[in-house]
Amino acid sequence: MKISTINIQNKYYNNLPAQKPVLNSSKVSDSFSFTGNYERLSRDTMEVVSSISNAYKDILKKISEKTPEGMEIIQKEYKDFKSTRSLMFHNCGENKTSIQVRVPDGQDGRDFIKIVVKKGSNFSQGKVVLDSYTIKDFDRIVEDNDKNHVFVFPQNIKYTNFDKPFELKLQKVLDDLDCAMLKFRKFLAKYDGQYLKPELFTFGDTSIKRLENINSLYNKTDEVLKGLPHKLALKLKGEYGDYKLQVAQPVHILKNIGENKNQIAYKKLQHPEHGELTRIMVYDKNDEIIDGFLFKEDQGLIVSNFNPKNFSIIPPKLLYHDKSSVKEILPKFEQYLSDYEKKLGEFNKFISQKLYERSLAPVIGKLSGDLGVDMTKIDSIYQQISEKFASISAPTVSKIKTSYPKWNGVAGQRGFAFKVSDNEQVSILKMKNAKRNNLTRLCFSKNGEDKFFLINQDMVVKNFNPKYPTIIPPELKYYSDLELEELGLESFLKKAADELQEFKTHIETPIPKMENKVKEIKLTEPKKVIKKEENVKLKSEVISKTKEYKQLMKECNEKLTLAMENAENDMQGFNNVIQEIQSKIAGFFSKTEQ
Repeated sequence: MKISTINIQNKYYNNLPAQKPVLNSSKVSDSFSFTGNYERLSRDTMEVVSSISNAYKDILKKISEKTPEGMEIIQKEYKDFKSTRSLMFHNCGENKTSIQVRVPDGQDGRDFIKIVVKKGSNFSQGKVVLDSYTIKDFDRIVEDNDKNHVFVFPQNIKYTNFDKPFELKLQKVLDDLDCAMLKFRKFLAKYDGQYLKPELFTFGDTSIKRLENINSLYNKTDEVLKGLPHKLALKLKGEYGDYKLQVAQPVHILKNIGENKNQIAYKKLQHPEHGELTRIMVYDKNDEIIDGFLFKEDQGLIVSNFNPKNFSIIPPKLLYHDKSSVKEILPKFEQYLSDYEKKLGEFNKFISQKLYERSLAPVIGKLSGDLGVDMTKIDSIYQQISEKFASISAPTVSKIKTSYPKWNGVAGQRGFAFKVSDNEQVSILKMKNAKRNNLTRLCFSKNGEDKFFLINQDMVVKNFNPKYPTIIPPELKYYSDLELEELGLESFLKKAADELQEFKTHIETPIPKMENKVKEIKLTEPKKVIKKEENVKLKSEVISKTKEYKQLMKECNEKLTLAMENAENDMQGFNNVIQEIQSKIAGFFSKTEQ
């Protein structure tokens, strides 16, 4: 493709002040050698986009150094240029269009460059958008749904293909813009050294090092706290004393800082147009804002038009303190930084020391809060039901259990088992050994998979082996508070407590139909019914004292003791003994009832 002579001159001139970005040849096509859709712009087009990007940066730098009064004079004299949130050029090309161009703040043209072409020699005459182009990496066209506003860039990058006529049309717009920028830069050159703003203030070495250390300490503290279980992180924050806890905790706020015992919040912000910003907010003891600063740490600039009272609002155009205006705020700004750095270092050391101490002697986790409440409920209801069943006859207990729709126990089984749903069961069993007599074993079964927990009062046993659920370890080891939080016991304990409560309610609820039947029998056969109930009671008392019963219990205990001693080496034998004992007990009661 033939490039016009004036365009070559423009590119040469525009690229004199800045080094031209290196183009990636692997991504460039030399020219149109075929028809159809294209993915990337040709080399010729990329050259012009690169030239415009460099010209944009040079113009922006020079006009940012001018005072408002100076810019007013410049724009009044050069009527075809205006600077707001973008650079605007009027009477461009043979069609006398107006062209806006913008690169996001903190980025360069390789990231994004957006061009909007409007009808008319200036923006007040016509607002009709003729063309709009959003270009990324100098060679890709990005799909943009907001074509009217040059300062709005797409959030999600989606490239679009184009054809030969599209690129030819784009090249014409680029040539017109490149020429307009060249004319303005030549005009602007005559004002070099005039209407200059006072020199901008930038951080000194001491402030730079202090900010780097604050950033490092903050990131380290934030990473450690986020890596801990939530309850432990809250505990450490509370123990420190000078950490302000909030319901929503977007930043870490430290208290009692400096002589005035202030509170300081430090936060990094990522702004879509201004890039990375840092904000420091200072509060008094009553949470009232007393100061605030917004600055670009990478450039060492402090924003002068930031309003601490509305700290969530970032100005669309940032202005910065110069060496004169900064004198009013610099002493207190540096003092806040110094005080905050010291406090943040203390907080970081506190957390490190506490975690080191815990690594040497892990803290045993205790069931507290809702977990503690549910466990206490399980213990209490279990004891009440057990005492109730001990006071009534075995056949009555059996009838109560079998009449409960959720009962899931079998003959001879200890504890309480419930069928929560078709594929889910819960069982609660009190266990004991020579050293402990209040262990609770919980089993939750779902889809054929069992999950066991052995709990000693308010501690969860860590070395309990679910493969051998009837064996209690000789020495109990417990989960630490960190490990306990990761177990996720909340839903399990609540389910067990709710099921026991529901069963207790069933036991305490009288059954009207049974009472009516008894009354009817008393009326028709009073003597016979009374005699039968008395015989059952007497028979139960006699059976419990018989030699046969005592002998059976003695034999079962001896077998169970021996089996438990050998269980570790012969688990199958242990299971066989359990089945044998259950069978003998069930057979005994079956025979006595007959």
